[in-house]
Amino acid sequence: MAGRLLSALPVRPRTAMALALLVIVGIVVVIGKLMGGSPLPSTPDGSSQLSTVDPSTGNDSVVDLNPSPTIKEPSSGQPSLAVATSFAENWINKNRTAQAWRASLQPLSTKTLTAELAGADPISVPAQRITGAPVTEVLAETSADIIFPMDAGKLRLRLVYGAEGRWLVDGIDWERA
Repeated sequence: MAGRLLSALPVRPRTAMALALLVIVGIVVVIGKLMGGSPLPSTPDGSSQLSTVDPSTGNDSVVDLNPSPTIKEPSSGQPSLAVATSFAENWINKNRTAQAWRASLQPLSTKTLTAELAGADPISVPAQRITGAPVTEVLAETSADIIFPMDAGKLRLRLVYGAEGRWLVDGIDWERA
């Protein structure tokens, strides 16, 4: 009887298959809703327990969201600002070969940054001169950003205090004016 009913409907075989799949999916969803358990996690005794945090307890995180106002300075060697200034001055000095330019930056850079600068050319440096005093943004005791205002924008240098006990430039970011 069901076969006769289906054959009497003016429906193409593909449409009939799509409708049949739709009905099957609908049945599975309904059975899942009826037979499904609680959406909340339950304890071994079967009761649902919702975890809450008391907002009056304050921040108990391990990470201090307020960066340290002091920056680590080495007992010997250059302070972070001196390293950044020397790097920035060498970075804008384009009156030499690319190899000599990279060689002047290498002692002030981490190995990672030195590798990133391997194919760099001083011709691509957009600035000609430093136009103001640098600003230091302390990220942590051993990490800081030092921003130099330049004639064509801002040079942001990321400095890290390395294991060898000295500050090195680990990243360069350029912001156009």
